[in-house]
Amino acid sequence: NSLLNGFINQGHSVKVVAPEFSSLVNGCEKAEIYCVKGEEQDSWQHQDFYAPIIIPNNALISSMLDEALYLAENADVIINFSYDWLPIWLTLHSPKPIAHLISMGAESFAVKNVIEKVHKKYPNNFAFHSYTQASDYSFVKNPIVVGNGFDLNNYDFKDVENGPLAWVGRVAPEKGLEDAAYVANKIGEQLFVWGHIQDKVYAENIEASFPSGLIQWKGFVKTEELRKELGLCRALINTPKWNEAYGNVIVEAMACGVPVVAYERGGPKEIIQHGETGFLVKPNEKEKLLNYLKNINTIKRENCRRWVENNASSDIFANKVFSWLKKLIN
Repeated sequence: NSLLNGFINQGHSVKVVAPEFSSLVNGCEKAEIYCVKGEEQDSWQHQDFYAPIIIPNNALISSMLDEALYLAENADVIINFSYDWLPIWLTLHSPKPIAHLISMGAESFAVKNVIEKVHKKYPNNFAFHSYTQASDYSFVKNPIVVGNGFDLNNYDFKDVENGPLAWVGRVAPEKGLEDAAYVANKIGEQLFVWGHIQDKVYAENIEASFPSGLIQWKGFVKTEELRKELGLCRALINTPKWNEAYGNVIVEAMACGVPVVAYERGGPKEIIQHGETGFLVKPNEKEKLLNYLKNINTIKRENCRRWVENNASSDIFANKVFSWLKKLIN
């Protein structure tokens, strides 16, 4: 939606292929959306690294690619957002160039191998969200990095000092919620948790490990509601156990003026300016996470908003992606 917003502002024509029941946000009405049915596959971060490629008989990704190839007859390029073997392999055989915005680090041996194979022939067909993420693919020597972008009209700046502590993300082991809960418990404050509970057993185990009421489960709410509530928080704690490709929730928090204390892992270390917009901590060092959080009010919230305005607006993102696509098409 953010990229669409930027492209539409630039006067580009875009057609979107998405799973059934998908919709576009306000401001993207000029784009056309085509929804297709199909069976979803497990995301690669929840599979074994050496798992084989399995494509269901009625695979959603196959149906989406069929639709995209049909619609692309009058298009310049197809942009693929899925981290999946099939569209990358198809790049070698497609009549239209397929651009891949790779959304993860190397989470699959098979996907990594097909990226390497295609990259040798079409290096300009790949872009990444961060340099740290791109470093997972050692064969990419000069990565095209586009970051990410957000429609900042949807994020209101909040100048708040004494709000609650926040954690946002999928509730799954690779997101490290237990470390944020540890820090909140040490400080003696509640931790407000927003996000889809993907692993219920994991969530139940965390809740059982800490005093009752420490974690306030806020659920998976509409984006508009999240922005309003997140902006009232004093700080966002970000505790990934894996290399985040970028760190969307970090930028969303900063867009509202919320400083972030995060593990220096993956994309977040390219987003957070230590001591200016938040603090970076070596992975898994919970005590240092705790110490920095105690000093979070030394961060000027205006710095957080300013960084997002200068680096991660939807227009800036669209310009970076358009420059990449122009290079690819040429």
